[in-house]
Amino acid sequence: MGKLYLLHYHSEWCEKSKASLQLITSDINTLHVAIASEILATNMEYLGETGGQGFVEFKNDLLKGHNILRELKYGYVTEMDETLLSEPLSINKYCAAASEYLAADYVFDPDAFDAALAAEDEDYYDNEHEGDDAEEFDR
Repeated sequence: MGKLYLLHYHSEWCEKSKASLQLITSDINTLHVAIASEILATNMEYLGETGGQGFVEFKNDLLKGHNILRELKYGYVTEMDETLLSEPLSINKYCAAASEYLAADYVFDPDAFDAALAAEDEDYYDNEHEGDDAEEFDR
C-alpha cells in the first residue's frame, strides 16, 4: 500500500489540534505544490519566512533534498496508509502557478512576486465599492 499525505493549516491563534485539513494526496509532488502555494499565499511560513522569500527558501531546500516538512510553521503534514485512491480533477489556480514556479529552471524573483501580490491586494480594496453598491455608501 502507498501513503496518503494530509496537509493541515492553522493560524497563529489556532491550536494545532484544531487545524484545518487543506489537502489529501498520494502524490508527493502535489503535496509540495500545495505547500508552496500556501507559502506564496502567506498562509504558512518556511524557515520563518512567507510570501516570495519563504518560497525561495522552500524551493532551494526542496531541490537540495532537505526535509522541508519540519521547517513549516502554521502548517504540518501527517501520513497514513492509502486506503482510498482518488485524484483531484483540478487544483486551485494559485496551486497551478506554484507548480510552475517550482520547476528547477524557473527563476523566481521574491521581491517582484511580493510587490505584485501587494499591488493586487491594493487594487482589490481600491475597487471594492465600485458600481451600483457605491451609491449606498455615499448616502
